[in-house]
Amino acid sequence: MLSYWMQTVENKTVVEQRTIDIPTPGPKQILVRLHAASLNRGEFVIGHGLHKGGQASPIGIEGAGVVSALGSEKMPRMATRPTNEPNCLHSLSSSH
Repeated sequence: MLSYWMQTVENKTVVEQRTIDIPTPGPKQILVRLHAASLNRGEFVIGHGLHKGGQASPIGIEGAGVVSALGSEKMPRMATRPTNEPNCLHSLSSSH
């Protein structure tokens, strides 16, 4: 799948598209195929050089899509409509 990554290098923000393997969800995780994604405040802070550079990281932490795979363990609760859950992590990506 395609994934976008951001890194600050020598006071310049570098955004690159990478091809990565489609992840397998862990026991209590879900895999979401994104239809829309956005950059969050933290990604803008890094992108504007307000935070020290470091290792490249995936961007597009917030988004909307459909569940494409479930982990092996039963989840205590799953949203059936759009939600703003703080423990949902994914990256701006698309299958090709």
